[in-house]
Amino acid sequence: MNRRLFTHLAFALLFLTCPCFTQAETGQNPKDSVFPLEKTIPGMSGGGLEIPEQTLTVTEKDGWLVASLVAAPDELEWQIVLAKIDPKLKPVFDVDPQFPVFSVQYGPYFVRETMGRLRVFRQSKEGETWPTLEELPSEKMVIRASRLLVVKQQSWYWICTSPNGDLKAIDALIRFQHEKLRENGCGGQTFCGNEKLGRVFQGKAQCQDEGDLLMANRCPGYLARAKVAQKAIKESLIGKPAPEISGSATFPAEGITDLEKLKGKVVLVDFWAAWCGPCCEKLPEVNRLYEKYHDQGLEVVGVHSSQNADGLEAFLEKNPLRFPVVLDDGETVKKYANSSFPHYFLIGRDGMVTWGFSHDPPSEKRIEAELAKKP
Repeated sequence: MNRRLFTHLAFALLFLTCPCFTQAETGQNPKDSVFPLEKTIPGMSGGGLEIPEQTLTVTEKDGWLVASLVAAPDELEWQIVLAKIDPKLKPVFDVDPQFPVFSVQYGPYFVRETMGRLRVFRQSKEGETWPTLEELPSEKMVIRASRLLVVKQQSWYWICTSPNGDLKAIDALIRFQHEKLRENGCGGQTFCGNEKLGRVFQGKAQCQDEGDLLMANRCPGYLARAKVAQKAIKESLIGKPAPEISGSATFPAEGITDLEKLKGKVVLVDFWAAWCGPCCEKLPEVNRLYEKYHDQGLEVVGVHSSQNADGLEAFLEKNPLRFPVVLDDGETVKKYANSSFPHYFLIGRDGMVTWGFSHDPPSEKRIEAELAKKP
Protein backbone atom coordinates (compact mmCIF):
# COMPACT_ATOMS: atom_id res chain seq x y z
CA MET A 1 0.00 0.00 0.00
CA ASN A 2 1.47 3.33 -0.93
CA ARG A 3 2.49 6.07 1.48
CA ARG A 4 -0.18 8.52 0.35
CA LEU A 5 -2.90 6.03 1.08
CA PHE A 6 -1.44 5.35 4.53
CA THR A 7 -1.28 9.13 5.19
CA HIS A 8 -4.96 9.48 4.30
CA LEU A 9 -5.77 6.53 6.52
CA ALA A 10 -3.87 8.04 9.46
CA PHE A 11 -5.77 11.32 9.21
CA ALA A 12 -9.02 9.45 8.76
CA LEU A 13 -8.33 7.46 11.91
CA LEU A 14 -7.68 10.64 13.91
CA PHE A 15 -10.91 12.08 12.51
CA LEU A 16 -12.86 8.99 13.47
CA THR A 17 -11.57 9.02 17.04
CA CYS A 18 -12.32 12.73 17.58
CA PRO A 19 -15.19 13.25 20.10
CA CYS A 20 -16.79 15.82 17.77
CA PHE A 21 -17.07 13.36 14.85
CA THR A 22 -20.54 13.36 13.28
CA GLN A 23 -21.69 9.95 12.18
CA ALA A 24 -23.77 9.24 9.09
CA GLU A 25 -27.41 8.45 9.84
CA THR A 26 -29.00 5.10 9.04
CA GLY A 27 -32.35 6.79 8.57
CA GLN A 28 -34.25 4.37 10.81
CA ASN A 29 -36.24 4.93 13.95
CA PRO A 30 -34.66 2.84 16.75
CA LYS A 31 -38.04 1.48 17.79
CA ASP A 32 -38.77 0.36 14.23
CA SER A 33 -35.28 -1.01 13.44
CA VAL A 34 -35.30 -4.56 12.18
CA PHE A 35 -32.13 -6.54 12.69
CA PRO A 36 -29.88 -7.42 11.09
CA LEU A 37 -28.69 -4.07 9.69
CA GLU A 38 -25.89 -4.12 7.14
CA LYS A 39 -23.46 -1.71 5.51
CA THR A 40 -21.30 -2.59 2.52
CA ILE A 41 -17.66 -1.54 2.50
CA PRO A 42 -16.60 -1.32 -1.16
CA GLY A 43 -13.64 -3.33 -2.39
CA MET A 44 -10.60 -1.37 -3.52
CA SER A 45 -7.06 -1.82 -4.75
CA GLY A 46 -3.79 0.08 -4.65
CA GLY A 47 -0.06 -0.50 -4.43
CA GLY A 48 -0.46 -4.15 -5.30
CA LEU A 49 -3.03 -4.78 -2.53
CA GLU A 50 -6.50 -6.06 -3.37
CA ILE A 51 -9.11 -5.44 -0.67
CA PRO A 52 -12.35 -7.39 -1.19
CA GLU A 53 -15.82 -6.04 -0.57
CA GLN A 54 -16.71 -6.38 3.12
CA THR A 55 -20.00 -6.33 4.99
CA LEU A 56 -20.43 -4.68 8.38
CA THR A 57 -23.43 -6.14 10.20
CA VAL A 58 -25.18 -5.50 13.52
CA THR A 59 -27.78 -7.87 14.87
CA GLU A 60 -29.69 -8.46 18.08
CA LYS A 61 -29.08 -11.60 20.09
CA ASP A 62 -30.56 -12.31 23.51
CA GLY A 63 -30.99 -8.59 24.17
CA TRP A 64 -27.45 -7.63 23.11
CA LEU A 65 -26.11 -5.88 20.00
CA VAL A 66 -23.56 -8.02 18.13
CA ALA A 67 -21.33 -6.46 15.44
CA SER A 68 -19.65 -8.56 12.74
CA LEU A 69 -17.36 -7.99 9.77
CA VAL A 70 -17.35 -10.48 6.88
CA ALA A 71 -15.07 -10.22 3.84
CA ALA A 72 -16.20 -11.54 0.46
CA PRO A 73 -16.88 -14.23 -0.42
CA ASP A 74 -17.69 -15.39 3.13
CA GLU A 75 -14.78 -14.91 5.55
CA LEU A 76 -15.46 -13.83 9.11
CA GLU A 77 -12.99 -11.16 10.26
CA TRP A 78 -14.46 -10.42 13.67
CA GLN A 79 -17.59 -10.75 15.77
CA ILE A 80 -18.07 -8.65 18.93
CA VAL A 81 -20.81 -8.48 21.59
CA LEU A 82 -20.94 -4.70 21.83
CA ALA A 83 -23.68 -3.60 24.25
CA LYS A 84 -27.13 -4.28 25.65
CA ILE A 85 -29.97 -3.24 23.35
CA ASP A 86 -31.36 0.17 24.30
CA PRO A 87 -34.66 1.12 22.59
CA LYS A 88 -33.54 4.77 22.67
CA LEU A 89 -30.45 4.07 20.57
CA LYS A 90 -29.85 3.02 17.01
CA PRO A 91 -26.67 1.68 15.40
CA VAL A 92 -24.89 4.23 13.26
CA PHE A 93 -22.56 3.18 10.42
CA ASP A 94 -19.86 5.29 8.85
CA VAL A 95 -17.90 4.07 5.82
CA ASP A 96 -15.35 6.12 3.92
CA PRO A 97 -16.09 5.90 0.16
CA GLN A 98 -12.40 5.94 -0.86
CA PHE A 99 -10.44 4.23 1.89
CA PRO A 100 -10.93 1.12 4.08
CA VAL A 101 -11.95 3.20 7.10
CA PHE A 102 -15.24 2.32 8.78
CA SER A 103 -17.06 2.21 12.09
CA VAL A 104 -20.29 1.29 13.83
CA GLN A 105 -21.40 3.38 16.81
CA TYR A 106 -24.07 2.51 19.37
CA GLY A 107 -24.43 5.26 21.93
CA PRO A 108 -21.03 5.49 23.66
CA TYR A 109 -19.92 2.09 22.33
CA PHE A 110 -18.16 1.56 19.02
CA VAL A 111 -16.04 -0.62 16.74
CA ARG A 112 -13.65 1.20 14.38
CA GLU A 113 -11.13 -0.22 11.99
CA THR A 114 -8.57 0.90 9.43
CA MET A 115 -6.87 -1.96 7.56
CA GLY A 116 -6.56 -4.13 10.63
CA ARG A 117 -6.07 -1.36 13.16
CA LEU A 118 -9.03 -2.20 15.36
CA ARG A 119 -10.41 -0.10 18.23
CA VAL A 120 -13.36 -1.34 20.33
CA PHE A 121 -15.19 0.21 23.25
CA ARG A 122 -17.80 -2.26 24.49
CA GLN A 123 -20.07 -2.56 27.49
CA SER A 124 -18.48 -4.21 30.51
CA LYS A 125 -19.67 -7.78 31.06
CA GLU A 126 -18.97 -7.83 34.80
CA GLY A 127 -22.00 -9.37 36.50
CA GLU A 128 -23.78 -9.76 33.15
CA THR A 129 -24.86 -12.68 31.03
CA TRP A 130 -24.21 -12.24 27.33
CA PRO A 131 -24.96 -14.40 24.28
CA THR A 132 -22.51 -17.06 23.13
CA LEU A 133 -20.97 -16.30 19.76
CA GLU A 134 -21.77 -18.87 17.09
CA GLU A 135 -18.47 -18.75 15.19
CA LEU A 136 -15.87 -20.37 17.45
CA PRO A 137 -12.47 -21.81 16.51
CA SER A 138 -12.37 -25.51 17.25
CA GLU A 139 -8.70 -26.08 17.99
CA LYS A 140 -6.71 -25.66 21.18
CA MET A 141 -5.75 -22.49 23.02
CA VAL A 142 -2.09 -21.47 22.61
CA ILE A 143 -1.83 -18.29 24.71
CA ARG A 144 -3.73 -16.91 27.70
CA ALA A 145 -3.25 -13.40 29.12
CA SER A 146 -5.99 -12.25 31.47
CA ARG A 147 -9.11 -11.71 29.31
CA LEU A 148 -7.25 -12.56 26.11
CA LEU A 149 -7.20 -16.10 24.76
CA VAL A 150 -5.41 -16.99 21.51
CA VAL A 151 -6.51 -20.12 19.68
CA LYS A 152 -5.28 -21.63 16.44
CA GLN A 153 -7.56 -22.90 13.71
CA GLN A 154 -5.90 -24.30 10.60
CA SER A 155 -3.51 -21.55 9.39
CA TRP A 156 -4.91 -18.77 11.57
CA TYR A 157 -4.54 -17.49 15.10
CA TRP A 158 -7.71 -15.98 16.56
CA ILE A 159 -8.19 -13.66 19.52
CA CYS A 160 -11.01 -14.59 21.90
CA THR A 161 -11.85 -12.24 24.77
CA SER A 162 -13.60 -13.55 27.84
CA PRO A 163 -14.25 -11.76 31.14
CA ASN A 164 -14.16 -15.22 32.74
CA GLY A 165 -11.11 -16.48 30.86
CA ASP A 166 -13.33 -19.22 29.46
CA LEU A 167 -13.52 -20.21 25.79
CA LYS A 168 -17.14 -21.21 26.33
CA ALA A 169 -18.10 -17.65 27.30
CA ILE A 170 -16.40 -15.18 24.98
CA ASP A 171 -17.60 -11.71 23.98
CA ALA A 172 -15.30 -11.14 21.00
CA LEU A 173 -13.75 -13.27 18.27
CA ILE A 174 -11.12 -11.59 16.07
CA ARG A 175 -9.00 -12.91 13.19
CA PHE A 176 -5.52 -12.06 14.44
CA GLN A 177 -2.52 -13.43 12.52
CA HIS A 178 -1.54 -15.95 9.84
CA GLU A 179 0.87 -18.67 10.93
CA LYS A 180 3.37 -17.76 8.17
CA LEU A 181 3.66 -14.18 9.44
CA ARG A 182 4.69 -14.73 13.05
CA GLU A 183 8.45 -14.61 12.45
CA ASN A 184 9.10 -12.63 15.62
CA GLY A 185 7.49 -15.26 17.83
CA CYS A 186 4.47 -15.02 20.07
CA GLY A 187 3.63 -14.36 23.68
CA GLY A 188 1.24 -12.93 26.23
CA GLN A 189 1.35 -10.85 29.38
CA THR A 190 -1.03 -10.21 32.26
CA PHE A 191 0.01 -6.93 33.78
CA CYS A 192 1.09 -7.13 37.42
CA GLY A 193 -1.39 -5.63 39.82
CA ASN A 194 -4.15 -5.56 37.22
CA GLU A 195 -5.61 -8.95 36.39
CA LYS A 196 -8.11 -7.32 34.03
CA LEU A 197 -5.42 -6.01 31.67
CA GLY A 198 -3.78 -8.37 29.19
CA ARG A 199 -1.61 -8.17 26.08
CA VAL A 200 -0.72 -10.76 23.44
CA PHE A 201 1.32 -10.71 20.24
CA GLN A 202 1.95 -12.97 17.25
CA GLY A 203 4.75 -11.60 15.07
CA LYS A 204 3.82 -7.97 14.38
CA ALA A 205 0.18 -8.47 15.32
CA GLN A 206 -0.68 -7.43 18.87
CA CYS A 207 -3.72 -6.89 21.03
CA GLN A 208 -4.37 -5.30 24.41
CA ASP A 209 -7.65 -5.68 26.29
CA GLU A 210 -8.83 -3.68 29.30
CA GLY A 211 -12.28 -5.21 29.49
CA ASP A 212 -14.30 -2.41 27.94
CA LEU A 213 -11.53 -0.97 25.72
CA LEU A 214 -9.72 -3.24 23.26
CA MET A 215 -6.98 -2.18 20.84
CA ALA A 216 -5.51 -4.50 18.22
CA ASN A 217 -3.21 -4.30 15.25
CA ARG A 218 -4.29 -7.44 13.48
CA CYS A 219 -3.75 -8.99 10.05
CA PRO A 220 -6.98 -9.27 8.02
CA GLY A 221 -7.34 -12.13 5.57
CA TYR A 222 -6.71 -10.03 2.45
CA LEU A 223 -3.61 -8.43 3.97
CA ALA A 224 -2.22 -11.77 5.11
CA ARG A 225 -2.63 -13.27 1.65
CA ALA A 226 -0.80 -10.32 0.10
CA LYS A 227 2.01 -10.51 2.67
CA VAL A 228 2.42 -14.26 2.29
CA ALA A 229 2.61 -13.85 -1.49
CA GLN A 230 5.11 -11.00 -1.14
CA LYS A 231 7.18 -13.04 1.28
CA ALA A 232 7.37 -15.90 -1.23
CA ILE A 233 8.49 -13.51 -3.97
CA LYS A 234 11.07 -11.85 -1.73
CA GLU A 235 12.53 -15.20 -0.77
CA SER A 236 12.92 -16.19 -4.42
CA LEU A 237 13.56 -12.94 -6.32
CA ILE A 238 17.21 -12.23 -5.47
CA GLY A 239 19.46 -14.20 -7.79
CA LYS A 240 16.63 -14.88 -10.25
CA PRO A 241 15.77 -13.25 -13.61
CA ALA A 242 14.29 -9.81 -13.16
CA PRO A 243 10.50 -9.70 -13.72
CA GLU A 244 9.27 -7.76 -16.72
CA ILE A 245 8.45 -4.08 -16.25
CA SER A 246 5.06 -3.33 -17.79
CA GLY A 247 3.30 -0.01 -18.07
CA SER A 248 0.76 2.05 -19.94
CA ALA A 249 3.12 4.87 -20.95
CA THR A 250 6.77 5.83 -20.89
CA PHE A 251 8.23 9.31 -20.39
CA PRO A 252 9.96 10.22 -22.58
CA ALA A 253 8.12 8.03 -25.09
CA GLU A 254 11.36 6.79 -26.66
CA GLY A 255 12.85 5.78 -23.32
CA ILE A 256 13.99 2.18 -23.06
CA THR A 257 12.32 0.31 -20.19
CA ASP A 258 12.39 -3.19 -21.69
CA LEU A 259 14.80 -5.14 -19.47
CA GLU A 260 15.49 -7.63 -22.26
CA LYS A 261 16.90 -4.78 -24.37
CA LEU A 262 19.00 -3.59 -21.43
CA LYS A 263 20.82 -6.88 -20.89
CA GLY A 264 24.56 -6.30 -20.68
CA LYS A 265 23.89 -3.18 -18.62
CA VAL A 266 23.50 -2.77 -14.87
CA VAL A 267 19.95 -1.52 -14.24
CA LEU A 268 18.74 0.40 -11.21
CA VAL A 269 14.95 0.17 -10.87
CA ASP A 270 13.37 2.97 -8.85
CA PHE A 271 9.75 2.44 -7.70
CA TRP A 272 8.42 5.90 -6.88
CA ALA A 273 5.46 8.31 -7.10
CA ALA A 274 5.24 12.05 -7.62
CA TRP A 275 3.00 12.37 -4.55
CA CYS A 276 5.49 10.48 -2.34
CA GLY A 277 7.66 12.95 -0.41
CA PRO A 278 10.56 10.56 0.36
CA CYS A 279 10.55 9.42 -3.29
CA CYS A 280 10.94 12.96 -4.59
CA GLU A 281 13.61 13.77 -2.01
CA LYS A 282 15.73 10.87 -3.31
CA LEU A 283 15.26 11.51 -7.03
CA PRO A 284 18.24 13.93 -7.17
CA GLU A 285 20.47 11.19 -5.74
CA VAL A 286 19.22 8.72 -8.36
CA ASN A 287 19.86 11.35 -11.04
CA ARG A 288 23.38 11.83 -9.70
CA LEU A 289 24.12 8.09 -9.75
CA TYR A 290 22.87 7.89 -13.32
CA GLU A 291 25.07 10.79 -14.44
CA LYS A 292 28.16 9.43 -12.68
CA TYR A 293 27.92 5.83 -13.85
CA HIS A 294 25.94 5.91 -17.10
CA ASP A 295 29.05 5.95 -19.29
CA GLN A 296 30.27 2.86 -17.40
CA GLY A 297 27.10 0.90 -18.14
CA LEU A 298 24.47 1.95 -15.58
CA GLU A 299 20.90 2.45 -16.71
CA VAL A 300 18.03 3.64 -14.52
CA VAL A 301 14.34 2.86 -15.00
CA GLY A 302 11.79 4.73 -12.92
CA VAL A 303 8.52 2.89 -12.26
CA HIS A 304 5.79 5.31 -11.22
CA SER A 305 2.83 4.02 -9.21
CA SER A 306 -0.39 3.44 -11.13
CA GLN A 307 -2.24 5.23 -8.32
CA ASN A 308 -2.95 8.98 -8.59
CA ALA A 309 -0.70 9.40 -11.61
CA ASP A 310 -2.62 12.25 -13.25
CA GLY A 311 0.06 14.77 -12.30
CA LEU A 312 3.03 12.72 -13.52
CA GLU A 313 3.62 14.59 -16.80
CA ALA A 314 3.37 17.98 -15.09
CA PHE A 315 5.79 16.81 -12.39
CA LEU A 316 8.34 15.63 -14.97
CA GLU A 317 8.08 18.93 -16.84
CA LYS A 318 9.00 20.82 -13.66
CA ASN A 319 11.47 18.20 -12.45
CA PRO A 320 13.18 16.68 -15.51
CA LEU A 321 14.91 13.36 -14.94
CA ARG A 322 17.88 11.96 -16.85
CA PHE A 323 16.35 8.49 -17.05
CA PRO A 324 13.06 7.15 -18.46
CA VAL A 325 9.95 6.65 -16.32
CA VAL A 326 7.27 4.06 -17.02
CA LEU A 327 3.75 4.44 -15.66
CA ASP A 328 3.07 1.08 -14.01
CA ASP A 329 -0.02 -0.78 -15.15
CA GLY A 330 -0.41 -2.14 -11.61
CA GLU A 331 1.29 -5.45 -12.30
CA THR A 332 4.95 -4.53 -11.89
CA VAL A 333 4.60 -3.74 -8.18
CA LYS A 334 3.13 -7.21 -7.67
CA LYS A 335 5.95 -8.93 -9.55
CA TYR A 336 8.51 -7.19 -7.35
CA ALA A 337 6.48 -7.68 -4.14
CA ASN A 338 6.49 -3.94 -3.64
CA SER A 339 3.90 -2.45 -1.30
CA SER A 340 5.49 0.89 -0.39
CA PHE A 341 7.48 3.70 -1.96
CA PRO A 342 10.28 4.37 -2.67
CA HIS A 343 11.79 0.94 -3.36
CA TYR A 344 15.01 0.16 -5.23
CA PHE A 345 16.41 -2.89 -7.03
CA LEU A 346 19.65 -3.59 -8.88
CA ILE A 347 19.74 -5.89 -11.88
CA GLY A 348 23.07 -7.28 -13.04
CA ARG A 349 24.43 -7.38 -16.58
CA ASP A 350 23.10 -10.93 -16.89
CA GLY A 351 19.52 -9.82 -16.16
CA MET A 352 19.47 -11.28 -12.65
CA VAL A 353 18.22 -9.35 -9.60
CA THR A 354 21.29 -8.90 -7.38
CA TRP A 355 19.98 -6.54 -4.70
CA GLY A 356 16.71 -4.94 -3.65
CA PHE A 357 13.84 -4.34 -1.24
CA SER A 358 15.57 -1.17 -0.02
CA HIS A 359 13.98 2.20 0.71
CA ASP A 360 17.30 3.89 -0.12
CA PRO A 361 19.23 3.94 -3.41
CA PRO A 362 22.23 1.61 -3.64
CA SER A 363 25.63 2.86 -2.54
CA GLU A 364 28.31 3.78 -5.06
CA LYS A 365 30.36 0.84 -3.82
CA ARG A 366 27.55 -1.59 -4.63
CA ILE A 367 27.01 -0.11 -8.08
CA GLU A 368 30.74 -0.20 -8.86
CA ALA A 369 30.88 -3.84 -7.80
CA GLU A 370 28.10 -4.71 -10.26
CA LEU A 371 29.66 -2.68 -13.04
CA ALA A 372 32.94 -4.54 -12.52
CA LYS A 373 31.29 -7.87 -13.29
CA LYS A 374 31.48 -9.20 -16.82
CA PRO A 375 28.24 -9.80 -18.74
